[in-house]
Amino acid sequence: MAYCSPARLCRHITAPVRANKFLRRSFLARYSTLRYRVNDRIARITLNRPERLNAINDEMPGEIRRAVEAANADDRVHVIVLDGAGDAFCAGYDVDEMSKWSAEQMRIEQIRQYWAWWSIAAFPKPLVTANHALTMGWGAITSVSADIRIGCPQTEFQFTASPHGGANLTWNLPQLIGWSKAKEYLMTSCRIPADEAKQVGLLNRIVARDDVLAEAIKVAAQMAGYPPSGVTTIKRLMREGIGKDQISQMRAEMDEAQRIMASRSTNLVTESYRDFVADK
Repeated sequence: MAYCSPARLCRHITAPVRANKFLRRSFLARYSTLRYRVNDRIARITLNRPERLNAINDEMPGEIRRAVEAANADDRVHVIVLDGAGDAFCAGYDVDEMSKWSAEQMRIEQIRQYWAWWSIAAFPKPLVTANHALTMGWGAITSVSADIRIGCPQTEFQFTASPHGGANLTWNLPQLIGWSKAKEYLMTSCRIPADEAKQVGLLNRIVARDDVLAEAIKVAAQMAGYPPSGVTTIKRLMREGIGKDQISQMRAEMDEAQRIMASRSTNLVTESYRDFVADK
């Protein structure tokens, strides 16, 4: 494999979809490691390597990113639900396949994987994961990058970089669960059972295993039924507010509230609030 500098590779991998004809065509292509479908304003992406416990091969990160970009470009889609086929959400990397990679391919695949994670973390629309079982390594990183995670008593998380001399999730896990627990989980690579995961914030809800996907779709449908401007603005303001003081965060929210109000008629705003109160 010819050498490609990280800067050049990143420019290629992160090129906007609208500027990349190959990616636009690929939205219509079949996925080999995923299933992708849209129904009732929800895009469902299913990791589809059940015979390997949905372990990540060299194709899946690119396909996940392509599917997320397709959902973002599709005005019909308001929310994504990400789930896994078979007996695991995702068991991490496919170590059998990784053992065949050269050092150069390993480096390139790592860059692709990081941009796949970022495509999920930076996705402007809400993203819900259905963690019905084992969630390790790559699967755990992907789940942390989502907005809401639904699990069951059989759900188990594990962050697996440190035993291999690596590091990951230092850029977002502390924001989700706090520095103390983030250090413990990342440095010790301990297994985290469902009840503890919910207690620290890795899971939002725990339901019966057979109900995990239905609950994830229920939560997604609730958000999909609201005006998109609300949930997407909440997500963006929370991300942009990281590291800012409270008054700056409040002013940013006030400016957005004024912008949204100005873009909608008074009657539409009044009707929206009236419908909300009527539902109560």
